[in-house]
Formats: sequence, structure tokens, C-alpha cells
Amino acid sequence: MRNLAFIGAVLALGACKTGTSDTDNGDTDSGAYSLTFTGNGYDPHDGATLYANLMDGSTIVDTQEVVVADGTFTLTFADELQEGTAYTLGWYVDVDGDDACTDPPADHVWTHDIAAVTADVDYAHTHSTDFALCADAGF
Repeated sequence: MRNLAFIGAVLALGACKTGTSDTDNGDTDSGAYSLTFTGNGYDPHDGATLYANLMDGSTIVDTQEVVVADGTFTLTFADELQEGTAYTLGWYVDVDGDDACTDPPADHVWTHDIAAVTADVDYAHTHSTDFALCADAGF
């Protein structure tokens, strides 16, 4: 009988969880971080669509697009970055208007490497003519 009382006490304590983890308390925080990507000096591209890929190696994690206005733009890749993982951000402005990435100078294409993530990332890019190739940007 004493053993049954002990087992009942252990079970009761188990029902009163004191620790937290993603699996035992319904918490949806999976260690994901966000990337906020801003651009300035993009005045030559006002009204044009900018396309961006967030890549983990050769795998595209997310793709977004935005219309450049007043030489600026902002994209947020919310909760897409995993701790300890490095990424590449690739983007282009469809200068030639063919709805596809064409290597420079037809379109303007850039990339930026993001080191292994440990927190939210803010990346600001000022327009430049240091172009990349479409394939390097995931297009």
C-alpha cells in the first residue's frame, strides 16, 4: 500500500510541471530568428519589383518581393532563421522587365552571406554596382 501512495505522489508531481521546453508546454518558439532586410539608394529602380531569396546552402528557405519606392524597401523574413545556420540572401531588380532574373547588366543582382545565426539579423544594403550572377542569388 505504501508503494501505491509513493507512486501516486510521483504522478501528482509530474502533473505540476516546473520546467519548460517546446515539447512539454505548448511553446511554439523553435529557436527561429528573423531577418529584416532594408535597402536604400535604389532610386534608379523606383517602381520596379525587387525579388529576394533566403537560402540555406542551395535550398531556398523563402522568397519575397517588394516594389521599390522612394529609393528604399524593407523585407522581413519572420522566424525563418535557425540558430547556428549560415544563410545567403540573394536579390535582384527586374531592370529589363522580363519577369525573370537575367545576369547583369540586364538586371541588377546582389548576394550577401549571413554568418551562423545567434539572434535576429538586420541587414541594410546601399545600392551598388557590385553585381552577382542570378545563379548565385538562387534564381
